Amino acid sequence: LNLDSKLKNLEEKAAKLEKEKDEEKQKKEGELVEKLEELERKTKERDDEIEAKIGAVETNLETESLNLDSKLKNLEEKAAKLEKEKDEEKQKKEGELVEKLEELERKTKERDDEIEAKIGAVETNLETESLNLDSKL
Repeated sequence: LNLDSKLKNLEEKAAKLEKEKDEEKQKKEGELVEKLEELERKTKERDDEIEAKIGAVETNLETESLNLDSKLKNLEEKAAKLEKEKDEEKQKKEGELVEKLEELERKTKERDDEIEAKIGAVETNLETESLNLDSKL
């Protein structure tokens, strides 16, 4: 009886210890699951933050790229405008030079004609004088 009682007590203690061991194991597993879930949640939050930062950087890069494209286009337009103005100024100067050259040629021709007329008059006068001298002789 005493042995049965002791055996029964030992079995009860063993069952109690087994139950406590299982409860402790379940408690630790529960804590580990909670820690794992917390770690997963924090990891997801961090991943979301990183994705948001990457998205912001990509947006900034796209905006900067568009700004640079716009600046480049503006510079190309300014360069084309300056080139056009330069060409127009060159054509204007060439036109002015052509006009001056034509004016100079016209004046030179007028002067040449005047000189030819004067030479013709002098020759006529010389011929007339020569005839006068011949008739006097």
